[in-house]
Amino acid sequence: MNIIVFCGLNKSKVKAKLNPLILSDHIDRIYLIRDKKISLPKVKSIDVPQFLISLPFLKIIYKLFLGIYCALSKNAKLVLGIYLTPHGILSLIVGKIFNKKTVLSLIGTDVNQVLPNSYTLKNLVQSYDLVTVTGKQTKSSLLNFGMLDSKIRILPSVISMVNFYPNKVIKEYDLIFIGNLTRNKRLDLILKAVSLSKQKLNIAILGIGPLSDDYKLLAKKLGIASRTHFMGYIEEISNYINRSRILVLASEKEGMPQCVMEAMACGLPCILPKISDLQFIAKNNFNCLTFKSLDYNDLSKSIDKLTTDDVLYNKLSENARPSVVNKFSISTGLKIWNSILVDSINSA
Repeated sequence: MNIIVFCGLNKSKVKAKLNPLILSDHIDRIYLIRDKKISLPKVKSIDVPQFLISLPFLKIIYKLFLGIYCALSKNAKLVLGIYLTPHGILSLIVGKIFNKKTVLSLIGTDVNQVLPNSYTLKNLVQSYDLVTVTGKQTKSSLLNFGMLDSKIRILPSVISMVNFYPNKVIKEYDLIFIGNLTRNKRLDLILKAVSLSKQKLNIAILGIGPLSDDYKLLAKKLGIASRTHFMGYIEEISNYINRSRILVLASEKEGMPQCVMEAMACGLPCILPKISDLQFIAKNNFNCLTFKSLDYNDLSKSIDKLTTDDVLYNKLSENARPSVVNKFSISTGLKIWNSILVDSINSA
């Protein structure tokens, strides 16, 4: 089977999303439409001309015509859109025009922020043949929006256990944050929690975003600038994870962040808010500590607890990797995708 995939995403996330499909015996060729080319087995990457990258509307139109071209000439049976806007919408347009099976891959941001604010998009999501979500909480949200249970499949994000594993290196950072520097990720709460800590902790921050300068200024105002290391965008993050002791997130809303699984696969305990699909993986006092969402005082207490209690730290660290090996490996994603693809073939 040939399939068309519309997506954005950075290189590492594209690999994570496509690896189960690449390994599937049901897939012959993946025609991948994104801003920049990427080299992967079975993947024909079709990129956008450089001069269109800074012209969002024209770029989207160009991607639509690329999808139409692939649908006409590549005998694709299925069109997949990763995340709702714009790539999910593009996949639906192409799929409906040419009577192809359509699959939409949603994340927490789509379900928690985008869909609740748009009656039109809620109705649009009903039009896909299948929608994948990262966990039970996001599935429940779609059911509340009126979507049929039969159209929803739980497909957790998966990672390579070969690329992410415990590596005995010197721990240079007490904490590590990985994510876009946007309001939803609430890095400000983490910085405030660090400043309240009784210890002189240092934190590595991997990511870029519109609030980068604001967060750097906040770290300076809080008196922790010298201990706050803004690394920018890092493509290969496993080395930084292994050089850190604890992953910390404080997002307002989340799906199933890939960085949590990557950190746990490397044996890192996590400190996470009690929200949405994170509860599918986060087991308080087993592989992580959880704190009350948006409460940086509670977060600071969790940080102090985990950084001073070696017995607790070692227990959570030992339980971290086994927590993700079976549920979030590429082989698990492959089984789910094979089931989806077989259903698609049988219903064709």
